Amino acid sequence: MASFLAQLCTVDHGRYSSGTTGKPKGIVCPHRGAVHAYKWRHRAYPYDEDDREACNVFFVWEMLRPLTQGIPMYVISDEVIYDPPRLIKYIEEHKITRILFTPSLLDAVIKYKGVDVRKSFKTLRIIIFCGEVMTTNVRDKISSLCPWITLLNLYSISECHDVSSADISNPNNIKEGRQYCSIGKSLPFVKILILDENLNEKKMGTPGDIYIGGPTLAIGYLNRPDLNKMRFISTPEHLRKTCGVRLYNTGDWGYALGDGTFEVIGRSDTMVKIRGYTIELQAIEVALRDYPGIKACCVLCLGEEGQNKILVAYIVNTEPMKTCEIRAYLKTKFPFYMIPSKYFFLDSLPILKSSGKLNKEELPKLDSIAQIELDESMFQSQKNIAKIWCKILNLYTLDKDENFFEIGGHSLTAALCISKMNEELSLNLSIKDLFAHPTVQEMAALLENKSNETLKLDLIHEIDVNSYKSLDENLNVRVQCFWKSVQLNSNKLKYGNVLLTGVTGYLGIHLLQKFLVDTKCTLFCPVRETPNKTLLQRLEDIMLKYHMSLDLNNYTDRLILVKSDLSLEMLGLKNQDEYVSLSYEIDMIIHAAAFVNLILPYNALYKSNVLATKNLIEFSFLNKIKSFHYVSTDSIYPSTSENFQEDYTVADFDDFMTTTSGYGQSKIVSEYLVLNAGQMGLPVSIVRCGNIGGSLEFKNWNLVDLNLYILKAITRLGYAPDIDWYLEFTPVDFLTKSLVQLTTNVNNANKIYNFINTNPIHIKTLVSVLNTYGYNIKTVPYEKWFHKLNKRELSEPLIQILRNKGKEYLTVNNSYCQRNTLALLKSCDETYPETNDHTVRQFLDNLRNSNLLPNVPLENNNSTEYTDTNKQGISISNAGTVNIVFGNTLANKVIFVTGSSSGIGEQLVKDLVTLGAKVVAVARRIDRLENLKTSLQNAPGSIIVKKLDVTIENDVKKVVREVLAELGHIDILVNNAGVMYFTLMEKYKLEEWNAMINVNIKGVLHCIGNILPSMLHSRRPGHILNISSNAGVRPFAGLAVYTGTKYFIEGISGALRQEVSDRNIKVTCIQAGDVKTELLSHSTDRDVVDKYDISKAVPVLTTKEISQSIIFALLQPSHSAVNSILIEPPLASI
Repeated sequence: MASFLAQLCTVDHGRYSSGTTGKPKGIVCPHRGAVHAYKWRHRAYPYDEDDREACNVFFVWEMLRPLTQGIPMYVISDEVIYDPPRLIKYIEEHKITRILFTPSLLDAVIKYKGVDVRKSFKTLRIIIFCGEVMTTNVRDKISSLCPWITLLNLYSISECHDVSSADISNPNNIKEGRQYCSIGKSLPFVKILILDENLNEKKMGTPGDIYIGGPTLAIGYLNRPDLNKMRFISTPEHLRKTCGVRLYNTGDWGYALGDGTFEVIGRSDTMVKIRGYTIELQAIEVALRDYPGIKACCVLCLGEEGQNKILVAYIVNTEPMKTCEIRAYLKTKFPFYMIPSKYFFLDSLPILKSSGKLNKEELPKLDSIAQIELDESMFQSQKNIAKIWCKILNLYTLDKDENFFEIGGHSLTAALCISKMNEELSLNLSIKDLFAHPTVQEMAALLENKSNETLKLDLIHEIDVNSYKSLDENLNVRVQCFWKSVQLNSNKLKYGNVLLTGVTGYLGIHLLQKFLVDTKCTLFCPVRETPNKTLLQRLEDIMLKYHMSLDLNNYTDRLILVKSDLSLEMLGLKNQDEYVSLSYEIDMIIHAAAFVNLILPYNALYKSNVLATKNLIEFSFLNKIKSFHYVSTDSIYPSTSENFQEDYTVADFDDFMTTTSGYGQSKIVSEYLVLNAGQMGLPVSIVRCGNIGGSLEFKNWNLVDLNLYILKAITRLGYAPDIDWYLEFTPVDFLTKSLVQLTTNVNNANKIYNFINTNPIHIKTLVSVLNTYGYNIKTVPYEKWFHKLNKRELSEPLIQILRNKGKEYLTVNNSYCQRNTLALLKSCDETYPETNDHTVRQFLDNLRNSNLLPNVPLENNNSTEYTDTNKQGISISNAGTVNIVFGNTLANKVIFVTGSSSGIGEQLVKDLVTLGAKVVAVARRIDRLENLKTSLQNAPGSIIVKKLDVTIENDVKKVVREVLAELGHIDILVNNAGVMYFTLMEKYKLEEWNAMINVNIKGVLHCIGNILPSMLHSRRPGHILNISSNAGVRPFAGLAVYTGTKYFIEGISGALRQEVSDRNIKVTCIQAGDVKTELLSHSTDRDVVDKYDISKAVPVLTTKEISQSIIFALLQPSHSAVNSILIEPPLASI
């Protein structure tokens, strides 16, 4: 027996496999693998006496199977196998009964015009699929043509022989809506594992890397130790008991199902990242194959990350088609970053004859593209605009109806786009023009000064085309079941499963907190993917941003985060299985997500606000009925100063037709979709919110709230507009508590609620309260106030809103009925919170303590402003100090300064905060930082202090993450932390050398490495300023290692500047000479200090001069970059 086992382990043969690369690799296989696989297949799918098997693909592998059973084997030549007419003729003439196909090869045969597959395949009994992922699309095609054929999906790999197999002939065995066919259960003794990057098993239904263990593994690759190490790995200790000592990394991507079967959904190398987003190429290919007229396709990711990395689709089409139509189809299924930018239409896809797989190397290269391709139906003016947009958004095609903000556009690219249009087309547009006209068609109409009737919005039509329409004859029964279940269990919704949307927003994150703490509900929260962060990290960052102390890790049993995009089909979930399963889980939906923008038109908000609501209503009706609660806004009301009721019917719709706000229009359409669903039996409620105020519990406020914008402008300017504006808000703590009570009691359904404060504070009262804090705010005419606001550029969002809507927007004073709201509060023994001087003071204290409001006004009313003939502002104080005011400003810039507890860093922090910046001061000595913060408490800007040792990378990562969560971005990084020791090389003071390397080099790298990606991702103008030295320009004796560290800073700064200069990031080196700081006192080798240090012999620089040099570089306008400043004492210059 031992001898027999030894023979099974010895080498049987070597085979060469080229895979998809075309580069052969030798695979050494033992007898055992072939014997095990052959024996299993002969038993599972035995031959009939009259069987005839044809072989070509994987010929060496397949040829022995029929021969060992005495069955004739027919060899199909390469010339025949890839020629569909000849292939089906061969099958028909030789009466073939079994054959192996790759799915793409069979798909090409089926789609080939002029061939009769049904007739030619009449003798076939079994088709085995192998070599590629088998989609349900291909299975359905061959099954409908030839229903008598048994279809086997074989998962077989050169390095593992046969692994598993599934009979996919019966469509009933495939779950509805699945994109991929199952590969079945593994063969006896063969182990399939789905592992993560740490080689831990993934949960059922969660995709991961596929590893194979068991008796069928190859011995390894011939003369390829590097590949053996990567692919044939030692089994982790915790898996060895069941999986053996070796595993093979297949490079495939898939997951396990609940019935013990598996699905392969693609290659791991088809999972790519573009700008931080994870993209599954195979999912795009599957969607394309479902598009009418597409015979075959391939999607590749081409280009380098951070440059021109894009998706390219290669399509074999059977009928003419337009790229804009394909893009429109894909946009219903995927987020914008998964939509290919370029499309090639081919006669066929190139195939590797050695394997029957796609030959990607032979596909057209991206650099062969001559120009941007646009629809010929576009007018020339539209083409001119489209070409500019394509260049800005890195696209190769664009339709005139595509929304700029739905194809990758955002505020920064909008600014670049407007700048380019103004330059190339001799225009004078502003960003608000793009917000108001976000399609090529609308923008061209604006430029041609056309009214263009086709662009007018028909709200009645929008409601009609988006309303849910059901053909379900059992709908009434399902609605009755919902109400019966509530009657049987009155507490059902208090312990049920809630789909809560919008949890990355201000109201949503507070709702999440309230539900987790105050109820027993389980929350399912759809969250969009963002680059380089997990869904949980997104929520944790938002919690940190709003000072919410809840630890989400304590609620993992009741908090389920779902990667989703509500505006896409099936809510953007990865497959039909997940979508349907979720529909059975959810009891209630609270839709609090919205794209809130007071400037954009309806079309720009449709997808996020209307389409998402439409999709959620459809989901509410799917399978079991779910109650639906919609968070709306008072923006639906027109500005007519009327008393608006809570309830209304379709007959009242004309009252809302005067709403001109695109945001208000998107919400009124969504409200009607909800009401229509309610008329069909869905339990619904609508909650209209006014301005949502801050939290007294967590001492925070919504950072993008209009009230906050106005409060900041008033307190920073020292002036308030003389208008009838009211500070209206409802505290978020009260609102979320009320929403929990409303939604968990089904008796509150089928009503509309106005959560709008009917007792707001007039601006005169507000100014009076503010002045008690010492602000000395003066009231001036609105025009003068807006002029000052515009001139100082203190709040770009507020300026844009007021430019777009005018002061009338601030003076609307509608009144609102609250019958339903007050009845709800009474049933909960609650009252609507009053807004008075006391509550305003509470919130103002929180805003000041959170540095959201300055402690004194930014503008000094005792200074006088003049303007010279060159229009350069000059500020002259009573003390006679003259400061040139650059076109740039540091007010509200977030500036991260290392080494802030003393010296240059301390002085710089003082100057930056005085200029109105938001400074994050970090250093090891937190006590000094706290003292620094106290000394600046009345300064115009703000300061956050954090203890940080820049030499510890994990600490840097943690602090940067906290800052980004709290402030949203970092505009400027000042790498100031440094140490310097005088010593001679011969003395080998390794500890001091390492200290200089760790702080001066590694500390700088840690900060750049953790902050630069966020700068690039934010697409805001950025600046990295490194404190170098004149020792980085010329070496100094006694400072050899220190000099080396500063040469490093110069080198890395120069290279980094070349990498990021075209991405709106500046890099500056301050080459400081001798400065009076405590840096020199660190040196222990006093003899060397006495010999080489000259700071005691000549006047040296102060930290003030260095700080002013830094600020000079930071204040330069965008078109001017100061790459380096060499600043030295005159008597100690190099």
